[in-house]
Amino acid sequence: MTNWSNIFPRGYPLLQRAYVRDPGAVGSIVAPAGAVWVRAGAAGAGGYMTSAPGWGGGAAFAYQSEACAPGDAFAYQNGDSQHATSSQEDGLADSWVKRPNSTFLVYAQRGRPDGGGGSAGACTGSVKRSGSAATSTQGGVAAGDDDLPAPMGFGGRGGTTTMPPWYGGGGGRVLYPTQGVTWYHPPGDGMLCIEFYRTNPGF
Repeated sequence: MTNWSNIFPRGYPLLQRAYVRDPGAVGSIVAPAGAVWVRAGAAGAGGYMTSAPGWGGGAAFAYQSEACAPGDAFAYQNGDSQHATSSQEDGLADSWVKRPNSTFLVYAQRGRPDGGGGSAGACTGSVKRSGSAATSTQGGVAAGDDDLPAPMGFGGRGGTTTMPPWYGGGGGRVLYPTQGVTWYHPPGDGMLCIEFYRTNPGF
């Protein structure tokens, strides 16, 4: 987890911002003194096709903003792409943040190993978006937040035969029978952004 605190001029409502990018990271973050509002975004890990040549889907995105109190502890998990395969679908590739009462503040589903994108219908948040499906030449792309007020920088790319994915993008296997080789393109891991404000920022 990387923290950015006190990076704005005095009086700005943002108190703390934390990005979690490490695959499989679990932990908690405590609302600092003066915090009255929490804002969180999450992207799951990209899907990964392992059972046959093919590509995994892109991860879903979820967002939520609501009131909190100083000292509130928010548990989190960041999606690990090694658990987004057809053989390991145990929930560890999904990304989430939980409220102090253990309910989900946000939950973002991983991309699917069969090429389907993570489903908004399986997510939790006031904004929920599905990842894109894989194509015949590349993995699916993670859903993003570019059009939201004050975006936090979500929206990973799917892997291709020449480039790896960003976080949340799907990867897979490409078979080159004439060369007798299989190339592996690992998917991108998940990402979280958690922010605390001294007032309701209005987004």
